Amino acid sequence: MALNGVISSGLTAIATNSAAMRVTSDNIANVNTPGYVRRVAQQSTLAPGGQLAGVQLSEVQRIVNAYLDKEVLTSNGNASRYTVQSSMMDQLNASLGEPGDGSSIGSRLDAVYAALGQSALDPSSLANRLGALNRFNGLAQEISNLAGSISDMRTAADQQIGSVVSEANIVIKKITDLNPLIQHATIAGDTGSGLLDQRDTLVSQLSSLIGIRTLTQADGRMFISTTDGVQLVSDNYAVLKFQPSSGPSFKPVMVQTMNRISNQPVGSQQILEPHVSNGELRGLLDIRDETLSGLGQELGSLAQTLSSAFNAVHNANAAIPSPGLLQGRNTGLLGTDALNFTGATTIAIADGSGVKQHDIAIDFDAGTLSVDGGPPAGLGASVDSFVLALNTALGSNGSASFVDGALKLSATGGNGFVIADDSANPTSRGGVAFSQYFGLNDLFTSSGNTVLTTGLTASDSHGLSGGSISLVLKGPEGQRAGETTVAVTGATVGDVISALNTAMAGKANFALDANGEVQVTTGLGYSGYDLEITADTTMRGTTGQSFTSLFGIGVGNKLAMAQNFSLASGVANAPQRLAFSKPTITATAVVTAGDNRGLLALQDAMTQTHNFASAGDLPGRSVRLSDFTAAFYQDAASRGSSINAAQSAGDTRLKLAQQSQSEKEGVNLDEELAKMMSLQQAYNAGARLLVVAQQLYDALLQVVGA
Repeated sequence: MALNGVISSGLTAIATNSAAMRVTSDNIANVNTPGYVRRVAQQSTLAPGGQLAGVQLSEVQRIVNAYLDKEVLTSNGNASRYTVQSSMMDQLNASLGEPGDGSSIGSRLDAVYAALGQSALDPSSLANRLGALNRFNGLAQEISNLAGSISDMRTAADQQIGSVVSEANIVIKKITDLNPLIQHATIAGDTGSGLLDQRDTLVSQLSSLIGIRTLTQADGRMFISTTDGVQLVSDNYAVLKFQPSSGPSFKPVMVQTMNRISNQPVGSQQILEPHVSNGELRGLLDIRDETLSGLGQELGSLAQTLSSAFNAVHNANAAIPSPGLLQGRNTGLLGTDALNFTGATTIAIADGSGVKQHDIAIDFDAGTLSVDGGPPAGLGASVDSFVLALNTALGSNGSASFVDGALKLSATGGNGFVIADDSANPTSRGGVAFSQYFGLNDLFTSSGNTVLTTGLTASDSHGLSGGSISLVLKGPEGQRAGETTVAVTGATVGDVISALNTAMAGKANFALDANGEVQVTTGLGYSGYDLEITADTTMRGTTGQSFTSLFGIGVGNKLAMAQNFSLASGVANAPQRLAFSKPTITATAVVTAGDNRGLLALQDAMTQTHNFASAGDLPGRSVRLSDFTAAFYQDAASRGSSINAAQSAGDTRLKLAQQSQSEKEGVNLDEELAKMMSLQQAYNAGARLLVVAQQLYDALLQVVGA
């Protein structure tokens, strides 16, 4: 029995140390393999029936540390979140330019001011006018280009979200397919299966896409969920669903649980976005819906106020020679709408030298107009009746028409129009003067409606030919509250406002103020939420204006105020159309070539304070155009700095976590080579035992034979 014990010890030593050397050689071979976890061959005493019989390989153990693994997954998701944001902010910074570099909005404003100062020396100089026009155009182009860049970047982020969702679905399915294989290996006693490394690599990949939490089951399977518990991999698996679009309102990311066996849906799908805490997906959602949206709304607020300020001055003044065609903007008004103007204005017809030929004095308070001091004629109560009266008053001198919400004035005989309000009783509809309201002599225009004070009242007809409005309150983390569709009901603007309030049930409140502007406020518990219009099929007559575009409701309409921002078509290529003169309606020459009072008024508009609506992270305020521009750039810089700081901290945390994980779970060549030598010696010792046993048997046989 003693010799048999020696042989057993030798054989088990050879087999066990041979297996242990295979484990060590695998470690050495995979020293540079990403995701590989070091294995250790655990040996134990072989003692059947309590009798020593050598050694055995009890298990091959993967050296993992649950805490470090969790820290790496969390850090990986956090680093990926801010890395993708930092990359997009670098693109935005390239579009923003730097204050003082000549291309930023602030620099463009300074250039406009300087050009106007130069033109003030000789306002009749075509070269000076062309210089000023180019500076105005440069300002408009910079705003438009930046708005376009923000819009393009939001669309690009949305496309990347689609790619992340597709990649996440592939990874989730692979992990789901690996789980049963690992379960079988674990039950069979293979706790060091290479499948575990494959799964860990996939889990790391998934953590970089979506912030996750893992839970390893006793049978080796791994369940994965978002950090707040939405299951991605369990007995079943999740499929993420997303449809990229071009905005400005984007589709939500949905998650649907699927049966692992039948691949059929289980239960109903839900919105995933509020449950995503980290990873590229969170980073892209934040940059698209918070950072870029906020900056876009701030830019829209700047464009709206800048446009209103310059347009108010430009409409109040005149050019020489006066334009024979004034093509107004699309106001969204219908011919049947109430006129709703107060005050008095005069439309003068002047020749090319600025000498008055005729004038039409309009008194909205009295509801009359008179031609060249003649008897008054009634205006009527509607826009159509006013246009008819004006057209009649023009007679052979010109015409007036109102089509698709736009007023158009045309003069004959080479003459032009000069419009000037009564200084003591200026016109107003919703707080906006007659010429500016109709946009007859605008300097700037954009895709959005920048005149939000419509002058409509709650009792006015809504003028909508059916349709519906779909809207949602969107939270800072993608929460969607009060998502609903409101069909057009009733007959008045007030009816539509009431329907919107009823549908939103206090989550958002709509109110029409005295100037006809719709004020939107969020309800209690919804601070920081933005109202998005996901669809609006309403239309006021043939104007092409929907209810929400007319009133500028929703994020999309706020963004549109800076998009396609440009010089008005009548001014764009006509420096002579710049309204540098101030009309003197009572004089024979209503405008004169050397007059620079209108020009100085344009300069003054840049130094005066203006009311800016709250937008993005900037609260409502009354400041100069340059001050709000500086605040916009400061906000963009602060957002970028915050993201860069978070990225740096995230990268450092990930690096430290990976370093600690590598020290614990990775392969150390020196240790493995030393272990290999020790195992070789143990292997050789086992072989020597067999040699000794053989020698003893040979000696015993010789003794017995003798």
